[in-house]
Amino acid sequence: MSRYLYPYIREILKSKEDLDENSVIWNDFNKRFIELINERFNLDSMRVKKLLNQTKNDEVVIKSLITLSLCISSQGYQRLKKFLCDF
Repeated sequence: MSRYLYPYIREILKSKEDLDENSVIWNDFNKRFIELINERFNLDSMRVKKLLNQTKNDEVVIKSLITLSLCISSQGYQRLKKFLCDF
């Protein structure tokens, strides 16, 4: 999934602006993220329905953005390990 969202993730992480100011990129990422969930997940599942709930999913989408940004390359495990050790 991170490969399909890479351009959006890169642009969001590159920008140091607030998400409100950079809402076009954030909205594009969010839209594509939801499209990929609709394509790949079981839409009858309650967990997926919660994930697709627009009013409550901002926190989940932000956490997913961080996770996917760490998984972009083949060295994602090492990045995640380094990130957690430095935390």
